[in-house]
Amino acid sequence: MVTFAYATTATAIAAFLILLPLSCSSESILNHHDDDGFSSVTQSDVDLLEFPLNLVYLEAEFFLYGAFGHGLDTVDPSLTLGGPTRVGAKRAHWTTSLGMPLRNLDSKKLDT
Repeated sequence: MVTFAYATTATAIAAFLILLPLSCSSESILNHHDDDGFSSVTQSDVDLLEFPLNLVYLEAEFFLYGAFGHGLDTVDPSLTLGGPTRVGAKRAHWTTSLGMPLRNLDSKKLDT
């Protein structure tokens, strides 16, 4: 039973490593055409391939911030490959519908 678990894990890792270059190059996938001139892979298929890759990047960001205090942009700035720069978190200025600023609701006692 243990051998099966190792074989399954090795197969999953091998499949991931084979499919990773395909999911990173969505431009080349979309520009590939059949003999009829139609694209062989639809945008929804590309989105389905890129979604797990985005989860891997999110996981890497989470663990890098937890372990080292910085993210992927510090570890390897070339990963974005000319993408947009990140904006970062900004404080939201919340107001009520009357235009009055919201107060800290935790300080008020609510009768229930």
